[in-house]
Amino acid sequence: GPLFSLILVLYPVITYEGKFFSNLFHGLAPFIVSSIYLSIIAQVSHIQENADFHPNKSWLWNQMNVSYNYNMDSSYISYFIFYITGGLNYQNIHHVLPGIHHHHYLTLYPKFKKIILKHQYPLYDSLGLMTSYKNFVKYLFQLNINETLQ
Repeated sequence: GPLFSLILVLYPVITYEGKFFSNLFHGLAPFIVSSIYLSIIAQVSHIQENADFHPNKSWLWNQMNVSYNYNMDSSYISYFIFYITGGLNYQNIHHVLPGIHHHHYLTLYPKFKKIILKHQYPLYDSLGLMTSYKNFVKYLFQLNINETLQ
């Protein structure tokens, strides 16, 4: 819990001789890096222009509408991103079938996509992480402009 995290961060600061701020940085660095990594991966997959929750739509429709996929091709970069994100670049399957291990996503996705398109559910695939990230940042600026104009 939070107490354990605090002890984990402060332990190197308190116990090791040396510079206080250097030890504090080394205690906080893993948390900072993992937080940035997770926020980029999670936010890019969910905060996009068309990602809206609609209370009058089904659970499946909403799960498909609020999640974006990226790097879906079979290039080496896509495989690399698949493994470093734990399959989170396949957000639709992750949301709809959370109990399935991510190693199955690569073989399931073509069948999954065919079924989703057959039943006319929303499906958002992007060419790559950078394209998704660019659209994410663009949408954040749009939200900010719209908020300041009101």
